[in-house]
Amino acid sequence: MTIVLLRFACLILVVVGGLLGAAEHATTDDEPVAVIDGEAITLRRLEDELLKREGADLVERLLHETLPRTEWKRLGDADPVLITPSGRLLRQQLVAELMAKHGEAVMGEMLDSELVRAALVRSGIAIDDAMIRAEIAHLERRLGASLAARGLPNMDIDSFFRQQKGVGIDEYVLQPGFRWLVAGLHALAREEAATQLGEAELRARFDRDPAAWTLAEACDCQAIFIPYQTTPGADGKPLVSAAHAYWRPR
Repeated sequence: MTIVLLRFACLILVVVGGLLGAAEHATTDDEPVAVIDGEAITLRRLEDELLKREGADLVERLLHETLPRTEWKRLGDADPVLITPSGRLLRQQLVAELMAKHGEAVMGEMLDSELVRAALVRSGIAIDDAMIRAEIAHLERRLGASLAARGLPNMDIDSFFRQQKGVGIDEYVLQPGFRWLVAGLHALAREEAATQLGEAELRARFDRDPAAWTLAEACDCQAIFIPYQTTPGADGKPLVSAAHAYWRPR
């Protein structure tokens, strides 16, 4: 037993001594950072094992942090989006993959955004900072209520969006999908309700049954239809015209 402990102690001394010596003198990949029973662990071997175990996670995290800040419009079709030891991914290759999977959905959202923007212009409604702040406050209330209903601790809205969307709330609200399809549609709905009923009637209905207004989005679904027409463009593809579009709550 004593002999085993002595040999184990000597092994520890060899490893520790090798690591300390490597920290002071190692200058090449082939120099050992540790030697165990004559078997050397070189700096290169340590680096390769480290990359194998932790490299993919670190690269994924770095990509997750940097890609949202990429200025995609500055990339040409042949410009690389990602370069790895096994090859490169070009912008045109990435677009081809994404277009097949998500092109229709993104095009639909872009059309909806432009139609709502045009309706806001015709109604004379401008989306200002006060409206955006009100929408953020609304999201915070909904998030707090949703988490509380599930017995989960509260989370600030910025952390929630960074976790779910990969961007903070200040960056998220700048996106057209939020500006037009959330804040814009809410503004159009308020304007139409005020036009049809008037502020006094709206206030009276709210005072009579405030719970119905508070819980409406949890139990009711509404859609706003904005019809549009298309005309052939110079390249033969249809162009959306919102000149005669209108909207109404259904």
